[in-house]
Amino acid sequence: MAQTIRQRHWRSVPSWCWWLFSAALLIQMSFQTLGETENLSTSWHPPPVQAPLLRALSLGDPVTAAKLMSLWLQGFDVYEGDFMRLTPAQYQRLTQWMEHILTLDPNSQYLLLLASRVYAESPQTEQQRHFLEFVYQQFFIDPKQRWRWLLQVTMLARHRLHDDALALRYAQALAEQVPRVPMQAASIYLFLLDEQTQFDRVRSLFSRWDTAGYIEAEERQLLMTQLQALQVR
Repeated sequence: MAQTIRQRHWRSVPSWCWWLFSAALLIQMSFQTLGETENLSTSWHPPPVQAPLLRALSLGDPVTAAKLMSLWLQGFDVYEGDFMRLTPAQYQRLTQWMEHILTLDPNSQYLLLLASRVYAESPQTEQQRHFLEFVYQQFFIDPKQRWRWLLQVTMLARHRLHDDALALRYAQALAEQVPRVPMQAASIYLFLLDEQTQFDRVRSLFSRWDTAGYIEAEERQLLMTQLQALQVR
């Protein structure tokens, strides 16, 4: 007796098939872009796919899609064998991809870690500044989760670039987001201000935090001791 073949609804297709299809589509887009451009320095990363299309390709699982795309994006650097030697066109395109992928999974810390601790460690000053600024802009989207990366680039601006004004700008952003930013991180602003002989502003800011109840008893004693030591220097 002949069996009839029934057509299955597309929703019955296993999820791994859809992921395979999405990955193949991304690879196809990459090779198409690479084939259209002869200059490797500009085609090293394909043009970023806009966030709405990325979300459509995620097939209802944006977090997993963001993780896969992050690894895929990083794979370009692994292939080249060097995270550091990027042209302006390359690192600008790289951060565009990062921005769009972060819209899929705003809670992910991985791309911000790469930006602040890998790409920003480049010996190329302009590349460093580009990724420091990227982390600074991304911080405002979610200060509560992203403060540690802004603290990291504040230290890089201060000790690697020796740019006190830039470090102060980043530290001020941390200070303005208390209490979403821990006091230990925000207090760096106090000491950068002091280094620029602005102790009156240090004392005023500390007083405002203390009055608002943002400083816990243990932190208050520690900060008071440090401030007194700074004042008598």
